[in-house]
Amino acid sequence: MKLSIIVPVYNEIDQLPQFLQMLSAQESIDPEVILVDGGSEDGTVELIRKLSDSYRWPIRLVQADKGRARQLNAGLEQAICETLLFLHVDSTFYDVQALASGVEALAMKIADVGHDRVAGHFRFKFTRTDDNSDFGY
Repeated sequence: MKLSIIVPVYNEIDQLPQFLQMLSAQESIDPEVILVDGGSEDGTVELIRKLSDSYRWPIRLVQADKGRARQLNAGLEQAICETLLFLHVDSTFYDVQALASGVEALAMKIADVGHDRVAGHFRFKFTRTDDNSDFGY
């Protein structure tokens, strides 16, 4: 089962290298990575172009109007894989088998129910990188 990872980006120059490194550490999977820029002004696009061949998988850059839904839809239109994963640049997988395990679990569920109208999710937790322990929003 092939996987397209679609990531909306906007002025992410500081977080992007860490995110791409985290993705690159994933094992047993060969996804298509699509970064959809919504008009960044901080050098994000230039960084993506510079780094696009520096990771385990090629990174495709798509331009779209700013806005999460617009950017995700633009990435979806360019995706070539049968399985989609929408992520944000602040996402982190601590398990290097997370993506492979997720795709495998999804494939098993599809086989179990006999059709492909299923969805999946990863467990998540909120962490803070500053000293503020208040999680209120």
